[in-house]
Amino acid sequence: MPPVSSRDILVFGGDESVSIRSEKLEAPGHNEVQVTTHVSAISAGTERLVYEGSLPAELASDATIDALENKSSDLYPTTYGYASAGRVTALGNGVSDAWLGRKVFAFHPHATHFNAAVSSLIPLPDDLPLENAVLYPNMETAIGLVMDGRPVLGERVSVFGLGLVGLLVTWLLSDFPLQTLLAIDPVAQRRSLAADLGASTTADPQNTQKLFREMKRSQHADPTVNPEGGADLVYELSGRPETIDDGISICGYAGRILVGSWYGTKTAPVDLGRRYHRSHITIRASQVSTIGPEHRPRWSKSRRGDVVMRRLANLPTEILNTVDRPFHDAAETYQMLSEPDSSVVQILHKYADAKQV
Repeated sequence: MPPVSSRDILVFGGDESVSIRSEKLEAPGHNEVQVTTHVSAISAGTERLVYEGSLPAELASDATIDALENKSSDLYPTTYGYASAGRVTALGNGVSDAWLGRKVFAFHPHATHFNAAVSSLIPLPDDLPLENAVLYPNMETAIGLVMDGRPVLGERVSVFGLGLVGLLVTWLLSDFPLQTLLAIDPVAQRRSLAADLGASTTADPQNTQKLFREMKRSQHADPTVNPEGGADLVYELSGRPETIDDGISICGYAGRILVGSWYGTKTAPVDLGRRYHRSHITIRASQVSTIGPEHRPRWSKSRRGDVVMRRLANLPTEILNTVDRPFHDAAETYQMLSEPDSSVVQILHKYADAKQV
């Protein structure tokens, strides 16, 4: 099949606007292939920031972020996206014929077609649905969070924020023999999904003070008297920096708070006085681009990627509230991201030119 010579690509204006740009696409070069996109996943938290124009300006100079097309100080207009899956439909020089027709995943912006070096693609098992495969970055992030949190048998664990990553973290943690797995989100439907995925308890953040008191019932004002109350491990995945204070409130003496949210330009004051000062609580960042330092001697990204594939194959996607949207209806699709308290967990762009696989 000859390569296509043009494509449509999604462009963010930075002012709550997106457009579809038609542009020329060269034939794949040496050691490159051309991929026809079947589905791409919207990263709701990150792409909401891109859509609203809330990306930090310093990202424009970060050459490692391939999803950003515009590397100028203005940043916008720009392409974005890092979760595309489809089939290889054309080969460049030096590429084995075995690649033709192969299902692949790529960290690539939303577009109908793209060229990519073979070395940058993740080959997919033929029996893995592309709707599962396109969640690769989210599952990789969730696995990294669980690894960095290092939950221990019998611990009390709380997850703030039940977007897709929060739900995947909840699902992964449900395999651990924990005493309590508390999932917290303001949207009732998301709390219901978390319960279906294995959370032992769910709560609205507006009503968590009672739960905080119950979890801390045995916790004396002097933590050395009875240090065992509260949560042992708290995940902050809400995308709201002020939630760190809620994490401190529920976290027990010498507990751990793992911050997996990316806030962009959003800031909030954090109360590090009063109880926190004597709590020996650890607040730590976790981000998927690197393996945590304590795991690096034994873990590589390739090994973690193998785990991602196995978990994607078993992911109960029928439980997740996923919405399919035509790629060329992107303007209406991104308005959904701005709706407060949306029950939609994951939005997928579907591409009209791609055959169902």
